[in-house]
Amino acid sequence: MKTYEDYLIKQAYSGGTIDSYLRAREVFDRWCIFKGYRSDTIDYKGCLEYAKCLQETKKGKTLSKKTVKHRIGALKIYFNYLIDENFRGDNPFQNMDIRGAKRTLNHNLLEFGELEDLFYSYQTRNIELPSSPHVAVRNKVLTGLMVYQGLNATAFRTLKMEHINLERGRIYVPGTRKTNPRELEIKSQQILSLAQYLENDRPALQKAIGCHTEAFVPFTGDRYAIGHELFK
Repeated sequence: MKTYEDYLIKQAYSGGTIDSYLRAREVFDRWCIFKGYRSDTIDYKGCLEYAKCLQETKKGKTLSKKTVKHRIGALKIYFNYLIDENFRGDNPFQNMDIRGAKRTLNHNLLEFGELEDLFYSYQTRNIELPSSPHVAVRNKVLTGLMVYQGLNATAFRTLKMEHINLERGRIYVPGTRKTNPRELEIKSQQILSLAQYLENDRPALQKAIGCHTEAFVPFTGDRYAIGHELFK
């Protein structure tokens, strides 16, 4: 059995984040002991009680909404660890949100239809340079994963061949420092380009850059190779 700290290290969290998450777990464990709860059996009602406790004024001081949100977020990770180690089967903190915490909103975002047009209109034929057709198919596949599954460059780096299951139409996305692991549906319109990429274009890219790992997207150094600027 791995410890919670080992779990955080494996998830590639920074040292400061690990210390913060361990402190949040310790505070929660002390509260559970005081209230007669256990982290492996506490239910949503008990977790909600803890969230309300964090927001109470104590000795004239009240935690900011941002701090409370951070502590609840840390416990979401802790309960994912408990699930991973088979101590629990659910995460009662998973869908808990702290209202009032300020969020940064992006502006001038494309509508879904506009994003989908990017996928359908991505040119993969009549490409002249020798390696470019393979790069084009790769980028069409990555564009689809951004549009339909909401993945980003960080997620692309975590993907392995074993995470793609075309027969089931599912893709497993490992967790990172900021995201939880998840399994997503592959849309029917993605299957053809994915199958072509896996069978023909990925092997060609591997050969071109001398990268024969199990990475879903072959890359070298700190960027995806073959001289394309789109995915750094």
